[in-house]
Amino acid sequence: MGAKLTASKTKKFGDMSMARRECHGLRLFGELSMTPMVLNEVTSCWLVNMAAYEACLGAMHPDNFAVSSYISVVALLVNRDEDVQELRGRGIISSSLSDMDAMKFFKWAVPHLRVSHRYFEVFHGLQEYMHQRWLWIATHRFFFNNFKTIATVLSLIGVIAGLFKTIVSLKQPYRSMINT
Repeated sequence: MGAKLTASKTKKFGDMSMARRECHGLRLFGELSMTPMVLNEVTSCWLVNMAAYEACLGAMHPDNFAVSSYISVVALLVNRDEDVQELRGRGIISSSLSDMDAMKFFKWAVPHLRVSHRYFEVFHGLQEYMHQRWLWIATHRFFFNNFKTIATVLSLIGVIAGLFKTIVSLKQPYRSMINT
């Protein structure tokens, strides 16, 4: 999609943001910054309990549903085992669970969670980024998916052009012999 995942420096779950990055003066790339977290059997229980505590507090607390929103954003990003590996590689998740178990945890938790403005801000930022970048994403996807075909066609065009140039250059000395 073109958005770079980065681990933020803070330790608060609520510190998630979607920002635009510049490259040579153009705002071509997005950056999704999330707090790193450790996921294992114990912390998964803590996360569920913290989300339940947030649900009990509800709107009384000004910083409501930070953990629930964080879990929901991670679940939004994780659809396959490889996605969990990507989050591990970016330093967002450190887990003793397998990739499949980590994905199952996030997908299991999401239907039971309430989210706050943080989730909607990040989700809206991702949607806006994708909407603005649809042509770039479609072009990138086309070239990425058809790279071998494009390379083959361009190679064939190069070979045909080379053969044509060779044939033309061979005919020119023959024409000069006929004219003399």
